[in-house]
Amino acid sequence: MISICSFGQIQFNNDLSDKIKVTSLLDNTKMVEIASRQSATIPFLKEENGVVTANIQHWKYKPGQSFVYVDDGNFTLSVVNGQATIKSLNQKQAIPGSTPIKQTSKGSPFPGKIISDNSGKKSGLPDNSGTSLNTKNPPFSEATFLVENLCSKTITGYSGDFLGLCLKTKQTAKKSITHATGNIQAAFGYDEDIDSVATGKNRKWAVLDKFVTEGLDTLKIYNSNLVQANAGQMVSEIFRNQTDIGYLITNDNFTTGRILNNGGVAKNKPVKTISPHSSQKINFFLGWNVMSLEYKDERGYPKKAVLLFLVTEGQKEIKLMRSSATGVSIDENELKIE
Repeated sequence: MISICSFGQIQFNNDLSDKIKVTSLLDNTKMVEIASRQSATIPFLKEENGVVTANIQHWKYKPGQSFVYVDDGNFTLSVVNGQATIKSLNQKQAIPGSTPIKQTSKGSPFPGKIISDNSGKKSGLPDNSGTSLNTKNPPFSEATFLVENLCSKTITGYSGDFLGLCLKTKQTAKKSITHATGNIQAAFGYDEDIDSVATGKNRKWAVLDKFVTEGLDTLKIYNSNLVQANAGQMVSEIFRNQTDIGYLITNDNFTTGRILNNGGVAKNKPVKTISPHSSQKINFFLGWNVMSLEYKDERGYPKKAVLLFLVTEGQKEIKLMRSSATGVSIDENELKIE
């Protein structure tokens, strides 16, 4: 049997509701992170006999451990028109040399029911026929639901499946979201001022903490479901920008200065900008932090990214990185803080 290889770069589509880490089986130092419902070109993956194989880990919340990567094992995926797609953690493994199934959406070789996520994109759910060859993690359920804002303020979603969602109080979204059952978390913003005079100057940040149950049709968000971020005890840590561009911090929560015993900050000075490949001491909040960044895209126009990250006691440094090292420009979904 003659092995047929293709040396073009593979576009890897992540249709899961969680971000994933794709790692080479030949060299585990080569990896790319891909945000939920996003794609990335992966140079170290090579097509052979119509398939690619890689290790997949997904980002999951574990009580008492915050968010961690969970190893889901090795996946062999069909390559169609230079694209490989992960649709489910229990999908059937592809067979090398088999004829690819005609694409349904976003280059996926798996047929199934078409649904809409909150961004208006189409995504195909695989059928459940057959037995999964990946038995490391049991199958999980999903629910498709609308979001209803029962908070006293207008809320805006800034991460995950809620990115771009904006609802006035007592308003229900028109588009549905599909998410795995269990805990769901995302960054949200709201303004202390009423909508008619709000300018963003008094914007606050919070983390949604809710559970998705099987059969859920409406996710109702109350004030009590939004845990305030950028609040409480502070720690001074080294912040290292490992990207090659500079940023403007548009929220005033981050400062420099010595932290006093009473929790105050001596010579408190807001941090406004971050230089490329630089490091500086910044005061962060223990627990959830939300940082709003603006930067220039490849055309020189302003672009915005809102990053949710966790700071723990004793953390040596906090890094701003990008998920993929390919390409000149940076998409907001590629940026992360760890």
